[in-house]
Amino acid sequence: MRIAIVVTKLFGGGLETVLKYLADELILLGHKVSFIEDLGAGKWSQYYRGLGYEVISIDSSPWRSRVSQARAVQSKIGAYDLLLLNEALMAQSALGFLPPETLAIPVVHLHHPGFYHNAAANFDQVDCISTVSKPLEQAITQRYPYLSGYTVTINNGVQVAESWPKQNSSFQGGTPLKVIILSRIEKIQKGVLHLPPILEPLWKKGLNITLEIVGDGPDLPELKQRFALYPPSQEKITYHGFVEHDEALTILAQSDVLIMPSYFEGMPIALLEAMGRGVVPIVSKLPGMTTPIVEDGKNGFLPPPVDESLFSQALLTLYTDRAQLRTLSEAAWQTVQTQFSSKLMAENYLNLFTQAQGARASGKRIITRSHKLDYATLGEFPLLPPLLGRILRKARTILKRLFNKA
Repeated sequence: MRIAIVVTKLFGGGLETVLKYLADELILLGHKVSFIEDLGAGKWSQYYRGLGYEVISIDSSPWRSRVSQARAVQSKIGAYDLLLLNEALMAQSALGFLPPETLAIPVVHLHHPGFYHNAAANFDQVDCISTVSKPLEQAITQRYPYLSGYTVTINNGVQVAESWPKQNSSFQGGTPLKVIILSRIEKIQKGVLHLPPILEPLWKKGLNITLEIVGDGPDLPELKQRFALYPPSQEKITYHGFVEHDEALTILAQSDVLIMPSYFEGMPIALLEAMGRGVVPIVSKLPGMTTPIVEDGKNGFLPPPVDESLFSQALLTLYTDRAQLRTLSEAAWQTVQTQFSSKLMAENYLNLFTQAQGARASGKRIITRSHKLDYATLGEFPLLPPLLGRILRKARTILKRLFNKA
């Protein structure tokens, strides 16, 4: 089967990582897989090409209208048996030009009304919609009841060892507890500025806890400033900045605990990567985001977002009770190995493809190609260059404010 994994751009992050794992598994099963970027090359385009993947980047420009961009994408997506659309609106608007037998499935990765809307766009040209968690599926079908029966859940997956990776590790008390945060260093979503008040009370008690900060972002300077207010913390912290994926996984595998004081997430790939390596998660309790993965007290801890004292208490528990650390480590790995492996993810997608083909053959899902672009998918001012569209939207906002004042 010829499969295109379609994205806006290969920006680099959790989404791209899980799509890479999916591609790897599909290729192992004998399928031909390409990545298509429908709005130009992202920062991981060349990286993926260097790894041997076919990456097709469709050039974009601030002066090229969305209609023109969608038509350029249209010419590239017709050679496949299946399109997996990941928030790729240029491609989704052009589905009406696909060969009749080509399957098209949008995948929803984030809890946000905008993502629900985008997945439902041009729906008469898609076979079904896939989401990465059951609560996400429920949210979409509640908002769009007509999608009930056409929306399914396939969990994201990561590569995971067949046996518990830390089975030969020492869990002796008195050794450092190695904590890691692996994310974009950003306060609004990721809550990184909660780290100092979570950790400093434990350091003041003399606990031997280290912190690896892996990632970069706009709030890294402020985070460093806040930690600097407690000078002894400096010898406990290592700032790695942005590192390549393989290096990040190496650092992760050497850690004991993943800390994630986020306010919202999709299905966090860093969380799955950590648990698959036996790293115990202490993550915000985010219904439908972290709760489908972590069971509080069984394979990690789920403090409310962001209760700093409960995050600290969870760290203290794991520091003082290494037997529990060991138990939770094995349970975390077991969760990913049985429910969130990339192999299982690929098998589930292939089953979905087969079901979609069956729905076509039985007449349950009838798709007649429209042979036209779906302008509604392209947003406001689709015939204008994006730069001009932004100027018009800004001007409209200013005029509304002036009229309201009048």
